[in-house]
Amino acid sequence: MVAVMMVSAAFGQHQPWDEMTGSSSDSEKDSLVIDMTVPYYVEPDNALNNMTSAYDPTSLNSSQGINSTFNWSSSNGDVSFTEPSGDADAPYREVSVASTGTDIPIQVTEVNEEGCEGTTTENLVDVISKPSFTIGSNDMQVCEGAGGPVQISTISSGGDGISGTSDYYFVMDVYRNAVDSEGNDVSGVTNPVYSANDTVVIKKTTEVSTGPVDLISNYTFKCHSYDGKKRITEYVFDFSTNNGGDDIAGVNHHISRKGDFLSLADAGTTPPTKTQPDLSNTNYDGSDGYPSDGEANYTWFTSDAGTITVTVYPEPSTGTIYHVPNTYER
Repeated sequence: MVAVMMVSAAFGQHQPWDEMTGSSSDSEKDSLVIDMTVPYYVEPDNALNNMTSAYDPTSLNSSQGINSTFNWSSSNGDVSFTEPSGDADAPYREVSVASTGTDIPIQVTEVNEEGCEGTTTENLVDVISKPSFTIGSNDMQVCEGAGGPVQISTISSGGDGISGTSDYYFVMDVYRNAVDSEGNDVSGVTNPVYSANDTVVIKKTTEVSTGPVDLISNYTFKCHSYDGKKRITEYVFDFSTNNGGDDIAGVNHHISRKGDFLSLADAGTTPPTKTQPDLSNTNYDGSDGYPSDGEANYTWFTSDAGTITVTVYPEPSTGTIYHVPNTYER
């Protein structure tokens, strides 16, 4: 039994985080967003090294049973390799690429203690542009009770290059102001009369087309009531002023969120894992009392896209018709 356990430990996989996979097991081609940094790890030759636990980028090779050294390189001059703090000769690098392109090589060669070089392993990477979007001219004027989508003009992922379906996450501030016919604050009202900061909306690539995109598919607009009267109300979907004061606004997708992997906190498990904020349960549906959670853990792009303003006018309540009664004179 002891011998079996030793063999298992010696020939196991020792990537620093369970979420990292060998390229042969990927269902999609490796992709990165330009200028974002992600980790790469190569498994040391089991016959030459004696690893018994997950690789630790903060520790020396020698303290982890790693006898070989590892040379990382790329024929593309825009690839940057950052050495781990533990050991410059490690089987690990943090990599970023400063230009877009396809099949950009990430290469590594293991060298044993005697200086003999092994074969070179290569991983090909597609590097895509940062995700972006445009709001366009999508301000609206509607009557109270009107329903319909809140739209943006386009979503662009720089030619995309994304295999499979991606969730696009949008984050914005949503608030409502009660105004008069000139657009000024209603006297006595403190605006905004409602706010939901760092509001998340989720769209799938299957919902994205070259034309207008429904940011919120079905929204019913209502007027704010003050002093017994319904007031003109402006709904503002804001990607610019950051009403929440934390500079969080914009869009990302699963490839850019992959670029945030190193910044996500360790969950404290063994083997170590990464805490992946789950925003799926906070998808904004237009209702009040929005619960925000985890959005600060991700990088957001196009944070100055602007605002969409929907002006909602009170629906008149037609009054009683007055007439001269038959009893006017008898």
